[in-house]
Amino acid sequence: MKDSLNIIGDWFSSQNAIKRARLLKGISMKMSHLKNQPVEQLTNTLAAGLMAACADDLGLSIVELAGLLKTPKQDAIASLVTVLRDA
Repeated sequence: MKDSLNIIGDWFSSQNAIKRARLLKGISMKMSHLKNQPVEQLTNTLAAGLMAACADDLGLSIVELAGLLKTPKQDAIASLVTVLRDA
């Protein structure tokens, strides 16, 4: 992971406390709607949501942001773990 850019994690880290709290609240609200889903699906859905929020804030489409990442799915999941760890 250290060999590749962590665009999503870096983006989240650069947000102010209010925006971080808003993003984390949105993630936790989505988690409550996905309680009956397998953990893999839950993780993928939340990571995709985080990636979409990052892309939107940067003025990119999700496809454009994915094109900047070496391994988009793994990078999004790693960023989700970083976000939740730092919460």
